[in-house]
This record gives sequence, structure tokens and C-alpha cells, in this order.
Amino acid sequence: MKIILLVFTFTLLSACGETEEKVEDIDKNNSERAGTIGHKDKYDFDLDGDGNVYRLEDKIEEVEIVGDGNYITIVSDAMIDTLIITGNRNVVDTEDDHDSTIVDVEINGSNNVVKLYDIANLTVDGSNNTVQETVEQ
Repeated sequence: MKIILLVFTFTLLSACGETEEKVEDIDKNNSERAGTIGHKDKYDFDLDGDGNVYRLEDKIEEVEIVGDGNYITIVSDAMIDTLIITGNRNVVDTEDDHDSTIVDVEINGSNNVVKLYDIANLTVDGSNNTVQETVEQ
């Protein structure tokens, strides 16, 4: 009886613990495409291609851009963990009425433009990159 009670108590306590929200991966491997990306759950957006135009909505966790000449607009108030740009001539911005904060921004390419509300940590290894925060200090 004691063993059954212990197993029941342990199972009950395990069920009461916090559950981590699953993060979906959305991968786009194409060029010259446009569209709006969103998901009801948290998601990572990975883009590998050139000349794409995407609008990102909802619960963005991480954005990675590999390629050249892409234009990404963040269309939600979000706390995004990571933005990584490995490519050239990419633009990442937010719509004027959205306040997106990105914890870590890493730019490894050249001639990229990043215009966001707030950036906590910035690493730039490329050249001729423009980074603008629109938060009022």
C-alpha cells in the first residue's frame, strides 16, 4: 500500500511541474518568395535563400537568415531570443507600431540593415552593417 501511495504521489507531483512549451521549426529554403509566417506556438524561423520577402508574426523564438538580399519584417510585439544573419544585403525591421526586443543579435555578413525596437546584446563580425534601435533611452 505504501509503494502505491508513493508512486501515486510522485506521479501527481510530476504532473504539477511546469511544462516547457514546444518550439516548432519553420524552414524556408528558397529564393524570390514572399509571404507571411506565423504559428500558434513558439517557433524558430530559418531562411536559407536569396531575395525573399517575409513577414513574421506571432510567437517567434529565433530567426536565422542565411543568404543575400532578403527582407524580413517582424509584425508582432515579441521577445525574440536570437537573430543570426549570415549573409549580405539583408534587411530586418519591425513595423512602426510593434515593439520587438531581441536578446542576442549576431551579424556575420556585410551590408545588412537591422532596425529593431530594442537589442540586448549585439555582435557584428561583418562590415558596413547598419544597426538601429528605435527604443527611446
